Amino acid sequence: RVGNKLAELAVLPEAQAYASSGIHSLLVYLRSLPRATDYVAEHRAADLGILRLEPLLDKLVRHTRGLIQSQGDRKRLEAEHVPSTVWLLQLFRQMIEEAWGFGIEDRDEEGDDDSDAKVAPIQDALDSAQATQMCIELVAKGLDKQVVREATRLLVALLFREGGNQRVQETLHTHLEETNSEMFYFEIRDTLTRIVDMHKHHAEAGWEDVGANAAAHPEQLVLKVLQLSCEGHYLANQEVLREQPKNEESVNLLDDSPGESDAP
Repeated sequence: RVGNKLAELAVLPEAQAYASSGIHSLLVYLRSLPRATDYVAEHRAADLGILRLEPLLDKLVRHTRGLIQSQGDRKRLEAEHVPSTVWLLQLFRQMIEEAWGFGIEDRDEEGDDDSDAKVAPIQDALDSAQATQMCIELVAKGLDKQVVREATRLLVALLFREGGNQRVQETLHTHLEETNSEMFYFEIRDTLTRIVDMHKHHAEAGWEDVGANAAAHPEQLVLKVLQLSCEGHYLANQEVLREQPKNEESVNLLDDSPGESDAP
């Protein structure tokens, strides 16, 4: 009964407004934190007691990656850790979206070189903290679907840049080239299969209109990840997605994929 009452309270406009204000305050605080380069520029390396952004991001990512367990052909995250993992993924994505001034669903329409310049330091800091690798590890067979969805959304936010975010593309390529990522590929394949099945029954939606349908069908963001990973003719990722050099079992992503939307 208590759980049901809390669930009812959580959807009240007042409760959601309070939660949003708390997130906004946290985003403002994170934005105010000094960066590692500030210490070099201002000769403040001795001020070790001052919290800096990059070490904080690094600790949060390392903690979350340490919660992921592998069990046979799937990954596992204890149920008690799912809410905090979802929260962290959303926080990181909102750091990027706040700098843009819009969400990932609006990036194609509203994004430009100026918005890219605003968000580049945040994307770089998250990538340096290995948030990209964390996303790949959380887009995996066996994990809670909300975790997979939020990891996919963060990966889209990290990859979005005019002409392709080559730094994040290279990180993604290195991770897939040097580690066994079968569970990532299995999840991508299963999601593509679900998308195909969905469009067989809802042809009017149009699988190619990823941006317009992302809110209604968030799984379609997987297509955006594949596209952005190869944006700017970054052929290395097309090759690693096909060759999967460290996988013991090669996973065919093309059999059930809806056409050629995963490559530019």
